[in-house]
Amino acid sequence: MALRNWPARRIGFLWLAGVVVYGSLVVLGESRRRERDARWREEFGPIPDLSAASETVPVARRDSLVGLMFALIRETSRGSQAHHDSVLQHLTAVVRDTPLTTKRRDSLYRALNVPARLSAAQKDSLRSSAESLLTPIVTPIAAGIAKGMSGMGPWLVASAILFFAPGLALLTLTIVWAYSRRRHSLGSGAAAV
Repeated sequence: MALRNWPARRIGFLWLAGVVVYGSLVVLGESRRRERDARWREEFGPIPDLSAASETVPVARRDSLVGLMFALIRETSRGSQAHHDSVLQHLTAVVRDTPLTTKRRDSLYRALNVPARLSAAQKDSLRSSAESLLTPIVTPIAAGIAKGMSGMGPWLVASAILFFAPGLALLTLTIVWAYSRRRHSLGSGAAAV
């Protein structure tokens, strides 16, 4: 049977099957994500909300966090080992204090002499210090990820093809079916005249 002679019901059934396949993939992915989150909660406790986007943190608190980062980098890069130990002791006390009380946080901020707002020079100092601290950590991680991903190119392409091929084939089939029916009806209409 020619493609143009297929009934619309058959095309509709194919679309329904495609929707079921892709819907089941979405449900399967969501269930696996929930299982992974449940295993994480069992092993490490509740998953913290790590969203620190500018719209989720009030301006005053954001400046306070930036000031704390500046003070921590400043205090850990200078002074004696006893000073470093004192800073670590204050941090450990704050981390153990759950929920974090305002009194404990203010005590830490006073001990570290955290500025309320950073000047432009302090922001530049913080940026360069953070880069110098993170570069030795991030570079080997990025190299490891690149090494691990180096052989995955063909697998990623094959997976993408397998994922998108049914939908693309269904869309192409529908367009060709509609075009051939339209062309056949125009051809038979012209022949009748």
